[in-house]
Amino acid sequence: MGWVRYGLGDVELEKIPEIRQWLQIATREMDIRFKSSNFYSCLNRVFKDAITLSNGPMFMEKSQFGDSMVCSTFHPREIFISEDSEERVNVFHREFYLTAVNAAEKFGKEMLSTSLQKTVIDNPQTRIKFIHAVYKRDDQILDREKGIPDRPWISIYVEQEATSSDKDNKPARIAGYWSKPFMYWRFEKSSDSVYGWGIGASSLVDIFALNSVTRTNMKAGQIAVDPPMIGPTGAKGLIRTDAGGRSWVDPRHIQNVKSLVQNINYPAGLDREERLELAIRRYFLVDFFLMLNRAEHAISPEELAEKISEKAVVLGPTIGRLEYDLLEPIHDRGFEMALTERWIPEPPAILVDSLGENQRIETRYIGQLAQAQKRLFEIQQTTQTLARVGPFIEVDPAQLDWLNLDKTTPRVLRDGDWPEDEIRPPEEVAQIRENRQKALETQQALQAANEAGKVSGTAPEPGSPLAAVMGQ
Repeated sequence: MGWVRYGLGDVELEKIPEIRQWLQIATREMDIRFKSSNFYSCLNRVFKDAITLSNGPMFMEKSQFGDSMVCSTFHPREIFISEDSEERVNVFHREFYLTAVNAAEKFGKEMLSTSLQKTVIDNPQTRIKFIHAVYKRDDQILDREKGIPDRPWISIYVEQEATSSDKDNKPARIAGYWSKPFMYWRFEKSSDSVYGWGIGASSLVDIFALNSVTRTNMKAGQIAVDPPMIGPTGAKGLIRTDAGGRSWVDPRHIQNVKSLVQNINYPAGLDREERLELAIRRYFLVDFFLMLNRAEHAISPEELAEKISEKAVVLGPTIGRLEYDLLEPIHDRGFEMALTERWIPEPPAILVDSLGENQRIETRYIGQLAQAQKRLFEIQQTTQTLARVGPFIEVDPAQLDWLNLDKTTPRVLRDGDWPEDEIRPPEEVAQIRENRQKALETQQALQAANEAGKVSGTAPEPGSPLAAVMGQ
């Protein structure tokens, strides 16, 4: 996948070739599933809603029409949520409308209320309000409900306007999920509310002010190029107002025709508009993201890495909530669906036996920003430390003995998300070193043989390395 890989928290367990290969297969298969669905188009909508408005809801489930996943996004105004003590959203309510005929297609006509079944026949385009609620299985609101699946998450669709006389008022659909099927990203959030707000909400006052100033400037510009005129009634129809127009009239018919509005300070209005635009750009970090394109000189690779790392630091808190609210639930849901539907093979038995109840498959992000954060906090620390130690090693190479580079090198490669199948296992590295040592010994023995033959002309001692090289 271009921006994510799956791994384990247990580094030693992940080194096992069988497990590492299974993780690579899972990564490739999930990449295919995401790309072949509508996931990325929905993710684009979620980002726009969360950043500009406040919240980005999303729902993931298996398609009813094929062996694939399908994602849905909703306007934030349709969604009502609740959260647990750790600020994780655990209740998801959505109020929405379906036409009667679409409701019959979605849920089955027999699952609708008696009155709605009649509406399907008489007026199929009537819009009916439904409520979709998702709870954890142990929520007390489900205690009296019948037919609840034995799964951790329960989804219920209810026809809101069903009357007490309608067919037991039963839900239109009850379904269960092994993993949380919804995601709800709150761009920013305070402790006194379950809902969030986005950059657009934070900059709303300046946006309204900018709209007002722009509207005023448009009027001022129009008045400046086409001002209202005042004059005697006798001059009506005698004045040309087009560009370069010349009007020649009898002085007896017109006296003192002039502009009604003069000395409009249009540049001052433009300055105010520019200041408001700059304030809004700062809210959205426009200059920050364009700093590389606006560099006044060619940027070296080291300077480029530093600037990207600076972005990583500034965006760290935002990325943290993005992962917590949206990305981690997406991969948890997608991975569970892939295992349940057998889109990926069963995990190796050694992995199943080794994973405890609190352990899980880790999601490792490998996009540019994620790599910048990792480089800043992990890899860069190693490289900077080596750079400080370097002068000591140049003075006394024996100081290198303090470093176990056989552990450092694999760690740096994995921190940089180097492909696992391109990292040699320790056994293979040991074999390469052994072969290299044998080749070196052979070369030294050959040199010794040539020199011995030239000097003494005698045969080498039986059983010696020289004899082995010479085949004796």
